[in-house]
Amino acid sequence: MGAINFSIDLKLVKFLNGLLYFDAFVETGTYQGDSVNLVKDIFKKIYSVELSEEFYKQSKKRFEKFNHIDIQFNTSKKFLKNLNPFIKKKSVLFWLDAHWCAVDKSAGEESQCSLIDELIAIKVLNKKSVIIIDDARLFLSPPPFPHDITHWPNFEDIIKTVKSLSSIHSLMVFNDVIIFFPKSFQKEIFEYVYNNSVDWLSIIDKSRDYDEVLLELINKEKSLQLHIKKLVEKEKLINQLSEECKKRLEIINNLNDEENKKIKNVELLLQEVNFKQNELNSFSEQVIALTNEVSQLKDYSESLESNIQNQSQELTLKNKKLEQYQEQIYNLTNTKEKLEKNVELLLQEVNFKQNELLDKEKVITALNESLTILKKRLRNPIWGILTLFQYQIPWVWELLYKFKIRFLVPILKTLRDKVNINKLRNFFTPKLGVLSQYPPKELIIKSIDNRITDLSSAPKISIVIPSYNQAEFLNRTIRSVIDQKYPNLDLIICDGGSNDGSKEIINKYDRYLTYYVSEKDNGQADAINKGFRKSSGDLMAYINSDDIYLPGAFAIVSNYFDQYPDVDVIYSHRVLIDKNDQEIGRWILPKHDNRILLWADFIPQETLFWRRNIWEKVGSSIDELYQFALDWDLLLRFQESGAKIVRIPNFLAAFRVHPDQKTIKQISSLGEEEMHRIRKKYIGRDVTYSEIKKNIFFYLIKSEILYKLFKLHLINN
Repeated sequence: MGAINFSIDLKLVKFLNGLLYFDAFVETGTYQGDSVNLVKDIFKKIYSVELSEEFYKQSKKRFEKFNHIDIQFNTSKKFLKNLNPFIKKKSVLFWLDAHWCAVDKSAGEESQCSLIDELIAIKVLNKKSVIIIDDARLFLSPPPFPHDITHWPNFEDIIKTVKSLSSIHSLMVFNDVIIFFPKSFQKEIFEYVYNNSVDWLSIIDKSRDYDEVLLELINKEKSLQLHIKKLVEKEKLINQLSEECKKRLEIINNLNDEENKKIKNVELLLQEVNFKQNELNSFSEQVIALTNEVSQLKDYSESLESNIQNQSQELTLKNKKLEQYQEQIYNLTNTKEKLEKNVELLLQEVNFKQNELLDKEKVITALNESLTILKKRLRNPIWGILTLFQYQIPWVWELLYKFKIRFLVPILKTLRDKVNINKLRNFFTPKLGVLSQYPPKELIIKSIDNRITDLSSAPKISIVIPSYNQAEFLNRTIRSVIDQKYPNLDLIICDGGSNDGSKEIINKYDRYLTYYVSEKDNGQADAINKGFRKSSGDLMAYINSDDIYLPGAFAIVSNYFDQYPDVDVIYSHRVLIDKNDQEIGRWILPKHDNRILLWADFIPQETLFWRRNIWEKVGSSIDELYQFALDWDLLLRFQESGAKIVRIPNFLAAFRVHPDQKTIKQISSLGEEEMHRIRKKYIGRDVTYSEIKKNIFFYLIKSEILYKLFKLHLINN
């Protein structure tokens, strides 16, 4: 409770916030919550502690509807110590006002000032934070009665403790508060203090003037008491005269009784006259009502005549339109004859084209026969391997043919008879790109220690979840993020205006969200960009509202980026799950290859994480021209800007396969068109399907080898 302001100086708070853009406001000594009420619309997050149980309950109830205000019942020392890990790197305005103020029902009489303990609990003050200590006058010299001076630190101890928090801050006393602020803003703060400081000498002079005025008022009060005595005596005299007047009024009232009886008789006569007058008025109203009915009948008659005239005019117009329609029918008949002649000519041309098609059909039949032979060869794994060599590695085929490959035919036939064709075909088919590989089974992920090695330095991870009508899976996606128990999370959800109950699901997790919006958007890319514009994390990622993160994923990501500062982008292997969270397949990926990324995108988007600086380097946005291949385009832009991309040997997330999944529904239409566009953009020309297969052939072989080794437990990941 300061000498200049009853609570915090709101003007000073707004000025400092305009300089430093604080993330949070931390107060010790809530009292009745007046300071919190003043700043509640300025800060996104407010923390306050009160030692008095009664004042804590009052303030808690006062702000129970404000989700961003956290009122706690504790000592200020424990409160700041518990809060410190969460606000250590944030820009914070500390308002230290938890010292005893000699108010009824307040706590702290036994330990009236805990300021030194509060400063020690803060530990370190970062370059974007400010401390304001209220009641500077109580520290500049020993506090007056009833304060116990043995409980209060001297000003020298306060200066020493405050300065131990930071070497880049300056100390100042301003209008009964002590301010510890960053030296980098010294010029602006000095200018503010110069324009807003209180002149203490002027206040003392006014206080002396007040004493003189008070003495004068006391003298006037004595004079007033004398006047009051005189007025009391006069009042007694007035009361006596009043009694005399009452007696005389009783005599007058008796005389008036007879006069009143006569007046009542006159009033009865007047009532009878009024009754007769009312009967006449009622008769007049009936006459007026009959007159109105006659008038309405005349109006109705006139409207009927008007309607008859209008209908006559409409009939005339319809006759004219009928004549126009007859003329149009005649013209259409002529047009029909011309069209029939044109149809005959077109039929002749169609017959000619049919003959041409028959010739082409013969050619296609011959090609089909060749294709049938080729398919039969491919169904046999041995011939299939030879055919792959023939088309993918022609020089090997020519070498074999040169040494008369025919001697292998009997051996191949023997192998064909002894080998299970279906099992062999399935064994050699690459699993990379296949979304359903085996019947559903329980998803088991190797236990991972999801603790962060250094809690205080854990980088903020921004996760954006774009969603539209995915209520069936949305809850599982959000829980997979929250259950990571990551200490520095920035969770953002951008919903496209769902009407399937998604909003109710999201509202349950409101306290975990940095930002949430539900409104119509221009597609997935627009929703993701909208979310990242609200983010502030050092590491970034987005996950679709039907996929899930696996346990320990964020700890792996945080530790990896900390261990390898030169890496810009990471991703992992992929787990495939069905709508019931059952495992149906896995993709085991070779090490990242920049060349392969130009031809095909096998990178699991749900496992992708990157640093903010590489995001800003490529323009801080996803290209909204893409709705299917937007992650492939982003990866190619990362790669083009010089980013170091690494596939880490883990399973970070699971990709859900279900009938309404976007990849399944759009890949054959929009997906093919966008992928063709991307290849042309980054390769510089149109490419054929055979070129794509040729360039990714060995990558698929590597992937299949790794998959077989993984299934045989010869490699962990």
